[in-house]
Amino acid sequence: MSNDNGKIRAKAKDGGIAVRALIRHPMETGSRKQPGTEEPIPRHYIQELLCEHNGDTVLRMDWGWGVSENPYLAFHIQQGQPGDAVTIQWTDNMGAAGQLTTVAV
Repeated sequence: MSNDNGKIRAKAKDGGIAVRALIRHPMETGSRKQPGTEEPIPRHYIQELLCEHNGDTVLRMDWGWGVSENPYLAFHIQQGQPGDAVTIQWTDNMGAAGQLTTVAV
């Protein structure tokens, strides 16, 4: 499934679910400057990321400003089947939140 927040895919395989996600986020480090004005670009990064499988949290990550722009995330949920819901949600240091949801195929 794709939306403005990125893309997510979940594929049931060998009794589990392989999850791949591309999250659209600037992940700004705070060390770059605006071209022309030389004003610093403020830090803007994902702080916390959660993954839920059928409503249960299966992964929680605390990120910092050292993660690249539009991060790619891939992991395996050990038990799952086609039709299971997978959701990735995050909050960033500026208070914004995002979410990606799909159903395993």
